[in-house]
Amino acid sequence: MCRKCWNRLKTAMRFKLFGAEVCVTFPFSALIAFLLFTDRTGLALPFFAAVLLHETGHLFAMWALDYAPTRIRLSPAAVEITSPPAPLLWEEILIALSGPLTNFLLFGTFGLAFRLWGGQACLSFALINALIGAFNLLPVTGLDGGTVLRGIATRLFGVRKARLILFAAGLFCAALCLAAGVFLFLHGVQNPTPLIMALYFLVATLMKM
Repeated sequence: MCRKCWNRLKTAMRFKLFGAEVCVTFPFSALIAFLLFTDRTGLALPFFAAVLLHETGHLFAMWALDYAPTRIRLSPAAVEITSPPAPLLWEEILIALSGPLTNFLLFGTFGLAFRLWGGQACLSFALINALIGAFNLLPVTGLDGGTVLRGIATRLFGVRKARLILFAAGLFCAALCLAAGVFLFLHGVQNPTPLIMALYFLVATLMKM
């Protein structure tokens, strides 16, 4: 099978949204369907909603600053947004932080709604947004915190040293998650989440070097 045919097969849907080409890959669609079908906690749908609103925050900042995206690709590993590079550091940082800020705003809104009217759904959605916002602020390649760190380090020390700083930060986060996973395991808590995060951080860091 040729490469072009394989790429078409991987793309389940392609359409235009405000001038940007949106590509929804087949693995992404399959993953969403699988998680929604097998979910027994009721948290899958609010989780995907929080992620979608996170990315909407990025897109809103891009459009507000006249850096409208040209392509949006949804894959299981990430949401890839292609847009003209922001020449100013504060614009790049604002675009990167707009996603987590959206999650924290939702956390505050639904947290307040829970305090006023109650409802487990409000509390769950508030906590999910807080976790997604905090996770994306970690200084790891591919996350918003990594984008901010790379932008600041590049302006201060140059591209080469910025890569080394980001590499060290990614390894540190991976080591920290690994230590947390081992600590929990030794104390009888069998939670694979820290180990999965450690593997993700390590792969993301090594792939960008």
